[in-house]
Amino acid sequence: PPASCGENREDNTPAQAFLLTYDPALTMPGEICPNGDIDYYKFYGNAGDRIVADIDAMNNGSLLDSYLYLVDSDEQTVLAENDDEVYAQKRDPLLSYTLSKDGIYYLKLRAWKHPLIGGDDYTYTIRLYEDHTNPIASTTWPSTSSYLPDAIITVTVDVSDFNYGVNRVEFYWHSTNWFSGVWEYLGTDRDGTDGWSTSFD
Repeated sequence: PPASCGENREDNTPAQAFLLTYDPALTMPGEICPNGDIDYYKFYGNAGDRIVADIDAMNNGSLLDSYLYLVDSDEQTVLAENDDEVYAQKRDPLLSYTLSKDGIYYLKLRAWKHPLIGGDDYTYTIRLYEDHTNPIASTTWPSTSSYLPDAIITVTVDVSDFNYGVNRVEFYWHSTNWFSGVWEYLGTDRDGTDGWSTSFD
């Protein structure tokens, strides 16, 4: 039989969802227990809100490797989802999204190996807040209006986000043909400890 759980909160459906409010300092505790448990949260948002939902579990020593969904007011449509803040390194979800309309939204949390695992050791905290500050980015190399060498180069940028840090930097390139050309994806840097950069041929 499923393990007995210390938390007996009934939040397994959108109708039972626990109410959250925007607050960067408020963290709500929870647990995925028993096996197959799903926890729902709801919040009221306005069009244009840039929301961030932050889960901390493995980072705090929990056994829970979790998966987070943002669900629309119809209680079914998945608007966004996240597994790892940094794939296979920071394994707790960090989900961000800009809301398109006023209304009720839901956060759905489950174990990555749902429904195989769960228990009193599968605890987590959830935090919901708005991010009003745009990150600041500037190219450090190559410099503006410079000629590029006929070789593979390393494009470097300086990026900062004073409130919440930088998760990753994605690099794109566009040809000088602005009428028929398209933006091309070059790569993503997820580790800024040595600076933010990517190779470009």
